[in-house]
Formats: sequence, C-alpha cells, structure tokens
Amino acid sequence: MSSIYLKLSKLGDLLNVLNSLKSIQSNKVQLCLKNEGIFLLSYSSSHTIIGEAFIRNLEFDVYQISKELEISLDFPSLRSVLKSISKSTSGLSITLEYPCKDNKLLIITESECSISQYFLITYDPQPQENLDISGSIIASMKFSDTKIIKQAMEVACNSKSESEVFLSFSTRKPMLYFTREDKITDIKTKVTVPYIEHVECQIIRDCKKTYSAKILKGISNFPKCKEIEIKMHEEGVLEIEVSISDNTLVRYFINPCEN
Repeated sequence: MSSIYLKLSKLGDLLNVLNSLKSIQSNKVQLCLKNEGIFLLSYSSSHTIIGEAFIRNLEFDVYQISKELEISLDFPSLRSVLKSISKSTSGLSITLEYPCKDNKLLIITESECSISQYFLITYDPQPQENLDISGSIIASMKFSDTKIIKQAMEVACNSKSESEVFLSFSTRKPMLYFTREDKITDIKTKVTVPYIEHVECQIIRDCKKTYSAKILKGISNFPKCKEIEIKMHEEGVLEIEVSISDNTLVRYFINPCEN
C-alpha cells in the first residue's frame, strides 16, 4: 500500500510553482508531504537564495497521506515529465503514488485509450537550511496589481553585466526604490514604486540593502498570480511572496550582498 496517493486534475498551479522555482537553478527539489499540503523547497548552490512553495491539500481531487514524509527529486526530470504530460492532452489528470519499485515516485496519466506511467528516482532529503532571521518585518509592500512590481523589477534588474541592485524603503513618502549602476556603461537606473491604489504598505523605519541583480531578474518573471508581497526582514533578508491562488503560493528568501 502506498504511503502517498494524490490525484490532481488541474496542473496549472503545480506547473507555475515548478517554473517559479526553476529560477533558483538547483538540480534537486525537496518535497515535504504533510497533512495540510505539500511544501516544495529548493536551494541555490551558493545558498544566496532559497525558494519555498506550498500547495494546500484542497488543491487536489484526492489527497491521502498515511504518514508525513520528505523526499528529494531530480528537479529537471520532474519538470520535464509534468511539462510533457501537460502538452500531450488538455485536461488530463495525474495520479502520484509513493513508494513504488525501489522507493520511486510513480506518476500516472490515464486517457480513454492509454495509460502512461513515469517512475522518478527519489533521494534522501537534504538537511533543511535554517534561515537566520527572527521573523521581524521592518518594511513590506503588497501588490494586488502585480504588473506594478513586475515591471519595476524587470526594468531595475535588466543588465547584461553582473551588477547589484540597491533596494530601499522610505517612510517619508511610503515608497520602494530600486537603484542600479551598470559598471560597464556607468548608466544609473532608478525605479520608484510609490504608495498608490492596489498597493498596501507598512514601513516601520527607513531601510536599505543591496542584492544581486541577476537573482532578482531571475525571479521577476512571476507566473500569473493574485498578489505579490515584498518584505524586508530585520536581518536584511529580502522575502518575496507570490500568491498564485487561494491554495498555492511561492516564497523566495534572498540574502543581501556582502559589502
């Protein structure tokens, strides 16, 4: 009997989650299967950025877990299988079972004329990275009109050279600033995101940190989503939370550049 039996008829949110975590550029993705839903964790090789996603059990047509567990999968293989399934037949549902055949994860698709089975090798879960943060948020901006922050990040982080983005929150006029100076062209780019309609803002005090433009650019191609919230932690860690739907979200935790 399988410890895990899941059935999902809508692949859109799951694919959006995997495409979002792809920007971490990790070869492995860790699945933490819990009673309330699935947590997906991905770490960059430099540990500069951590990606975390959550899919609530309500997103699944069937969600049966006899015990909570963690497994690690080859990320490119998982994405490739699900992408292939999504292209083969529209509206096709998938079933996930674990463990099967030497602790593999089994993905089954079924149509009127055929059944396809994919066996993915699982690995021992890696020790989870403990973020060195207290949970104290000193500034945040939430965007219900996600085009505002998408466009701001795309413009501010659009650089062919390896550069840094200076990010600052201001209390005088509740605003978020992205500033980047191209080391090759000496062109300075400053993008201002004001407190306007469709933006919720809470800034306890002025704060500013520097982050990799390459990393921010990599995650700025957000999937279709309901809200995006940017938070600055007391320790300088930048958290970006993307609410894809009521039951699915992705979080990025980005360490600041060392000065």
